Amino acid sequence: HGGAGLKSAAMSEASNHDTRVVEEIRALFRREEYDSVVSRTAKLLRLHDTDPPTPGSPRVAVASPGPAQVLSYARAAALIHLRKYDDAVAALAAIAPPMHPDAASLQVSTAATFAQAYALYSLGKLQDAHRTIIDLRTAHEKNGTGDGPAKPNPLYRHFEAQVLYRRGMYAEAAEVYSQLLDMQDEHVREARAATT
Repeated sequence: HGGAGLKSAAMSEASNHDTRVVEEIRALFRREEYDSVVSRTAKLLRLHDTDPPTPGSPRVAVASPGPAQVLSYARAAALIHLRKYDDAVAALAAIAPPMHPDAASLQVSTAATFAQAYALYSLGKLQDAHRTIIDLRTAHEKNGTGDGPAKPNPLYRHFEAQVLYRRGMYAEAAEVYSQLLDMQDEHVREARAATT
C-alpha cells in the first residue's frame, strides 16, 4: 500500500522534472540559443542512455514518445537552425519510428522525418530528400489519423515541388504546384459550402 504511494510520488517527480526540462529547452529556443539547446540536449541524452530502464518507467512503455526521441528531435531542430545539417541528419536518424504509435509519438516521428528531408535538401542530397518526403507524404496519405486515409498535406506537397525543381525536374514540379492549386480551390469550395 505504501509502495504504491512512493511509486506515484516518484512518477510525479519524474513528470515534473520532464516538464521543467521541456520548458527550459523551449525557453532556449525562444531566445534563439541554439548552441545551448544542442549542448543541453546532448548532456540529457547521455544521462538518459546511462540510466537503465526500470519496469513501469515511461521508457518501457512505447505508447508515447520517449525522452530520447523528443530530446533528439529538439537537438536536431537546433542543429538545423545552426545550419549543421550533417549533424542534424545523424541526430534524426537516431529517432526510431514508434512500434505502437499514438498521436504524440506520430507527431514527433513525422516532424523528425520532415526535418530530415529538409536537412538533406539543405545538404544538396536532393534524391535522398525527395525519397524521404515522398515516403512521408505517402505514409501520411495512406495512414491518416487512424480514421482512414488523410487528405494530402500541402506542406509536404510544396516541399516536394521545391525538391523536384532543384533536381531540375521542372515538369514534375509544375504538376505538383498544379495539384496544390487544385487543393486550394477544393478548400475554398468546401469553405463556401460550409457557410451557405
